[in-house]
Parts: sequence; structure tokens; C-alpha cells
Amino acid sequence: MTSKTLCQGWWGVGSLIVGAPYALMSNWAAYRKLRRLQPAVPIAGMRQPSLGKPVLHRPLSYVALIPILGAACLIVSALTR
Repeated sequence: MTSKTLCQGWWGVGSLIVGAPYALMSNWAAYRKLRRLQPAVPIAGMRQPSLGKPVLHRPLSYVALIPILGAACLIVSALTR
């Protein structure tokens, strides 16, 4: 869900200011809690589920750079005028 938030969560004004940052921070806090848990013990006869790719290895995560770069361009443009 973090990848989807980075990709889709920035396109509304309310989402940009409140929604997406809140979702990303809560995902980060949950991730920190999960990292402190002991590794899962395999159950005999059961296959372990795949964890998938890390967030920064997924292409959707980098779509968030578009609004960030756009905002940076607007700020630089406003400051240089």
C-alpha cells in the first residue's frame, strides 16, 4: 500500500497536505513495529509466503517524484522572479 500511496496519494489538495503524509507515516510506524518481531517459524508442510519486492524497488514508488519535482520547480521559479 505504501507504493500505491506514493503513486496515487498526491493528486488531490487534501491528500497532498493531510492524507498521503499521514498514510506514509502510519505505514512507517507499523513497519518499525514489525521489524522488532522475531522471524516467523516455518510450519512443517506449509509454504512460506513471498514478501515481494522492497518498496524502493517498485516503479510505482517513483511516481511520487513528479509532484515533488513540480513543487520544487514552482518554488525556484517564484524565488527567482
